[in-house]
Amino acid sequence: MPDIAFSALETARLRLRRFREDDLDIFRTYRSQPDTARFQSWEAPFPEAEARAFLDEMIAAHPDTPGQWFQFAIALRDDDMLVGDIALRIDGDDPGVAELGYTLDARATGKGLASEAIAAVLAYAFETRGKRLVEAWTDTRLSRSLTLLARLGFTRPSGPPRHGFYKGEWCEDINHAMTAQDWAARAG
Repeated sequence: MPDIAFSALETARLRLRRFREDDLDIFRTYRSQPDTARFQSWEAPFPEAEARAFLDEMIAAHPDTPGQWFQFAIALRDDDMLVGDIALRIDGDDPGVAELGYTLDARATGKGLASEAIAAVLAYAFETRGKRLVEAWTDTRLSRSLTLLARLGFTRPSGPPRHGFYKGEWCEDINHAMTAQDWAARAG
């Protein structure tokens, strides 16, 4: 069931909130970074019309809606400056399962912000919304992401990676998973 009351999640340094119209320029800037867009479903530069449509969609959306992605804006808690986004897609057939995705402005990487944001979204998914499984697919060329997910306690379920030709390059995506029990053991 959608979380229509959602406003924000807060951590020591971050506020994960709904997107706002005034996020447009910063959102387009970090999504237009070539090294960021290389591994994502969009192209750089990220078109203004596409960015505006995305923000409008997220402003109207609610987290925990089965079959849909919800992007949380990742903002610095001190000044509410947007530094990225993190998403959960709730499985349409099994709302106890979610998929995680995240994008951070390249200027904000290497500071532990992605780890902090992911931990906050996992706490929300497992503790607040009662999910039993959160998965994340990661391109094997993203070594920092692979290390991050492992450090947070994600495991790699047995199963084949996904292979494909994407944006002119061969790629391999591997699945990572965390169960509610894994989260409780880590958090406890």
